Amino acid sequence: MLKSITEQERIVEIDIIRGIAILGIFFVNLPEMLVKPLQSIEYTGLDSFIRLLYSLFIQTKFYTIFSFLFGLGFYIFMSRAESKGYNTYKLFIRRLVFLFIFGFIHYVFLWHGDILNMYALIGILLLFFYDKKPKTILKWAVSLLGISIVLNGLIYLNPSIDSLLDNATLHSNLPYYNPMDGLINKIVYRFNLFITRAIPNAILYTPEILSLFLFGLYVGKIKFFNRLEQYTFKIKKAQVISLILSLIFFIPMINTYLKVDSYQLQHGYFFLWISGKTMAVLYISTILLLIKKQKWNNKLKLFSYIGKMALTNYIGQTITTIIIFSILFKNTAAVPLWLSVLYCPLFFIVQIKFSKWWLSKHKMGPLEWVWRYATYYKVRKQ
Repeated sequence: MLKSITEQERIVEIDIIRGIAILGIFFVNLPEMLVKPLQSIEYTGLDSFIRLLYSLFIQTKFYTIFSFLFGLGFYIFMSRAESKGYNTYKLFIRRLVFLFIFGFIHYVFLWHGDILNMYALIGILLLFFYDKKPKTILKWAVSLLGISIVLNGLIYLNPSIDSLLDNATLHSNLPYYNPMDGLINKIVYRFNLFITRAIPNAILYTPEILSLFLFGLYVGKIKFFNRLEQYTFKIKKAQVISLILSLIFFIPMINTYLKVDSYQLQHGYFFLWISGKTMAVLYISTILLLIKKQKWNNKLKLFSYIGKMALTNYIGQTITTIIIFSILFKNTAAVPLWLSVLYCPLFFIVQIKFSKWWLSKHKMGPLEWVWRYATYYKVRKQ
C-alpha cells in the first residue's frame, strides 16, 4: 500500500513544477504591476511580437499549473494532518483563512492581481471532495472544465465582446498612483476594487479554478507522483496530444496577430485561454520526462528551491519589483514590455540563489513559516 507524502519525503518533481510556475506567473504579472488597474494596453512594434509570445507560451498557462498544484497540495496537507491525528477539516479551514488574509494584504497594499484570495474562497469547496473516490473527483473535474469551456466560448467568441471589454476597463481612466507616491489613495482604490471586483470574480471563476483543483486532488488520490515510472507511457502520450492541440489553438491566435496593427491581450482570448490548459499539460509532462534525464535533472532542481518557498517568492516578487521600478521610472506604465523579458529571468536567478541560501539554514521560507505557525498554533488533536 502506498503511504502518504510526509514532510521528510517531499517529492522534488512537485517542487520543480511549482518553481517553474512561479517564474511563468512572474512574467505575466510584471507588466500588469506597472499599469493602472484594469487598463487595456495596445502593443506595437517589438512589444507587439513579445505580447504574442506571451499569449502563446505564458499567459493563462502557469496559473493553470499553479491551480492544479493547489489541489494536489490540498491532498498532501490533508493526508499529513490526518496521519497526525488532527481534525483535518477545521485545520484546512484555518489554513484558508490565513491564506485569504495574505491575499487581501497583497491585493490591497501591493497590487490588484493577487490570486491567493480567490484560491482561499474557492478552496473551501475542496472539503466536499476529499473523501470521494478518485473516479468521482475526475468526473467532477472534467464536468466543471467542460462548463467553463462552454461559458468562455459563449463570452469570448461573441463578436460583441470587444465593447464589453472596453466597458470593463472604465477604471483605467482613474489617475495612476505611483506605489511610492499617493500611497493612501492607491490603497483605498484597491480596497474598493477588491470588494467590487475580486470577490465577485471568485464566483465567476469557480467552475474553472475548482476543476483545476480537482484534477490536482485526483492526481494526489491515485498517488501519481509516487509512481511516475508506471505512468511514463501515459505521460508521453499526454505530451504528444497536448502539443498537437496547442498548435491547433495557436493558429487563430497567430492569424489575429497578423491582421491587426496593434496587439492586445483580449485578441483571440478564447484560444489564448483554452491553450492555457493544453500547454499546462505539455509543460508538466515535458518537465517530468526531462527530470528522468540526469543532464536536465540537475538543472531543473534549481527550480525546486523556488518551489519550496513559493509563497515567499510570489509575494517577494511584487514587493521588490514595485520598489525597484517606482525608483527607476516616474511613470511605470511607460515601461516597454521587452524590458520585462530581461528583468524577470535576472530577478528569478537572484531568487533561486536567495532561496537556496535560505533553505540551507532553515526548513522553510519565512512566509511559509508564518503560514504554518498561524495554521497549527494552539490546534489540538481531535
